[in-house]
Amino acid sequence: MAENNELLLNRTKNSLLKGIWKLKKVFSIVLTMLVLLACSSEDSSNEDKTDNQVNYDGTTYELSAGLEEVFQPDDNHSSSQINITNGEFYTTQVVLFGNLTWIWRAREASVWLYVNMYSPGTTEFSEGTFSFAPRETDEDDPALANTYFFKKGKFAIDLNNDGQIESDDNEFLEVIGGTMTLTQNGAVYTVTFNWTLENGVNATGSFTGDFNQV
Repeated sequence: MAENNELLLNRTKNSLLKGIWKLKKVFSIVLTMLVLLACSSEDSSNEDKTDNQVNYDGTTYELSAGLEEVFQPDDNHSSSQINITNGEFYTTQVVLFGNLTWIWRAREASVWLYVNMYSPGTTEFSEGTFSFAPRETDEDDPALANTYFFKKGKFAIDLNNDGQIESDDNEFLEVIGGTMTLTQNGAVYTVTFNWTLENGVNATGSFTGDFNQV
């Protein structure tokens, strides 16, 4: 009788140990899944944080508005001036070459990027990877007919934090190198840039949005 009781006790212990082992295994699986989900969520969050931002000299600025100034086609290219800011765009009159001219500017902004971009073909501005070209580059040069390039880029920033971006405060920095990519999804553009500025500092970032065409 005692032997039977001991056998029954051993079986009960074994069953209990197996149950505990199964619970530990299930708990381990659940814990692993939770960790993976947390990491995935964090990665997704980090990816989101890289969109619609520009990083300049260790400081990150949000970007919120895009504007496309569409140019007349030249001999070989379609071209536009792409503008991006964290403020809003407005028109104002200035004197250029002795003539009163309407131009677009950014206000209520701490940062404003703009650049002339050229894509091959004369029917429409198209997506691609654009390389820097000096401002004196002739866009009508036949040797550049199949080339994506950009020039006359400026990175304007409110360096003195007075709420305005002013050229006479040395707040307009010329782009002297780098690359850009532009992809299209209907009216929505994604512009990614990695620029070298005249002061030796890089400006990197991306913006996705519906660029108003003017």
